[in-house]
Parts: sequence; C-alpha cells; structure tokens
Amino acid sequence: EQSIIQTGLRPSRLISYDETFRILTMPTTKKGTAKVIPNQGVKINHLYYWHNSFRNGSIEKTKVSVRYDPRDAGIAYAYVRKQWVRCISQYYSVFKGRSEREIQLATQELRQQYQQHSKRFTITAKALAVFLEGTEITESILMQRLKDGEVKDIHTEESINEQNTLTLVDVEEEKPQSTPAEIKPYEEFW
Repeated sequence: EQSIIQTGLRPSRLISYDETFRILTMPTTKKGTAKVIPNQGVKINHLYYWHNSFRNGSIEKTKVSVRYDPRDAGIAYAYVRKQWVRCISQYYSVFKGRSEREIQLATQELRQQYQQHSKRFTITAKALAVFLEGTEITESILMQRLKDGEVKDIHTEESINEQNTLTLVDVEEEKPQSTPAEIKPYEEFW
C-alpha cells in the first residue's frame, strides 16, 4: 500500500494471478506438445491423462500443448479448442498430491529393482502406481514426501497472501469476456 501511495498505480504493469497465468507458468514436456491417443489421452512423463474433450474425433490423433503440475502428478492441462482443460491421470487416486520429484525417485528405484534382476522393463503408470502403493517405498521417497508437504504449506500461504493482495488493489473494472462453453471433465475414467 505504501508503494502505491508514493508512486501511484501502474495498471499497464499489473499481471493478474489467475488460472491461465498459473497454467502457463507450469512446466511442459520436452516437445511442449503431446499426441491425443484415442481412449487413452495424452502421455506426459510415463502417465496418461484424460479429459472428456479427447473423445471428439477431430481432437483424436492430434498434438496439443500440454502442461503438468509439478506438485500434483494427478493433474495436467491440455490446450483444446482455444482453452486450457484440466486432465486427470489414469491412476488419479494414487498420483494425486504426489510431486514430480517423488515420481522421478520412484521411477529410478523401480528401474534399479528390475536391473538387479536383469529383466527388461518398461515404466508404466500401473507399475508406478503398484510400487507407490506397496510397502517397498524407500527412505528417499519418504523424505521427498516430507519436503513436498513443507513446500505445499508454503505455496498455500503464498496463494492466500496473493488473494488478499489482489483484493486490496482494484485497478479497473473488468469487462465480461465471452468465453467458449466450458468443457466438462470426464465423469468416469478408465
């Protein structure tokens, strides 16, 4: 507030911290896109993500821009029909709330287990889900969960502070924008 009093308001430099901004600042894949595979969705970091809009024949087998939440492996976003849609992972109940780092550690440990037995192995979402639900979770994964919990607390506090700050500063009255019809998420998944 003190800086606004001293220097005035600069509405041209104000960036609203909305859902679109949050999605655009999330990481993406190496290519930045993923192909929509019929009846499976988009594959991001060994995991398939689904949204009901992928059922449309014009969307299937096309490449869409994707983003994923590094703090929640259960959620990803795809840019479909000029809007970002929220996609859920195939094993959402297992991956929900797990960080990208925890999934990476689990993937490494799973590979090591199969290399010790000299077996050929491809990382799949199902194998990761079984491993994460199993009792074979190691100390490094448990430590990562603890760290992720601390980071989640910090981000929750920051978002509360951001919301409070944004409500204090009311720059201009926003004009209602005509947005395309909201695409509903798929009710049942696999």
